[in-house]
Amino acid sequence: MAENGKVAEALGFFFQAVELSPKTALYYYQIGEVMHVFRSKILTTGLFSESELEESMLQAFANAARLAPDNRTFRFRYAESFYDVQNPDWETALSLWADLQKGAKPGLEADAVRLHRARSLLMLKRFDEALALASIVETPALATSRQEIIDQAK
Repeated sequence: MAENGKVAEALGFFFQAVELSPKTALYYYQIGEVMHVFRSKILTTGLFSESELEESMLQAFANAARLAPDNRTFRFRYAESFYDVQNPDWETALSLWADLQKGAKPGLEADAVRLHRARSLLMLKRFDEALALASIVETPALATSRQEIIDQAK
C-alpha cells in the first residue's frame, strides 16, 4: 500500500497489527522502515510533524531491537536510525554501536561497526577516541570512510 501511495493506510494497518500482536518485532521494524522510506510523503500529508515522525521512527526501531535482541538486522537498523534524525542522541547511538561490536564478525562487519562508533565519537567531539578507533580499521573497502573520519578527527 505504501509503495502505491497509500502511506496513511499502510501505517494504519501496521499499527493495527501491533495492537493485535504487540510482541512481534517485525511489525515495529516495518513501521520504522515505512516512516523512513516515505518520510517526505508522510510529512506532506500532515500525519506527523517532523519531530513526531522522527520520535516515532526511532521508537519503532527501538521496539524491534528490544523485542528481538538476537536479530542483528533490527539492532543495526536501530543504531543506523540516529543518522536519520535532526537531533540524534549520539550517546545512545554510541552505546548501541558498542553493543553491536561485541558480536560483530571479524573483518568487514567489525570494521564497519568500528567506523560507526568512531563517527558517533566525532559527533560527541571525542576526537582522540574517534581517531584511535578509525586507525585500527583495516578493511580495504572501508578505506575512504576510514580516512574521512581520521581527517575529521585531526
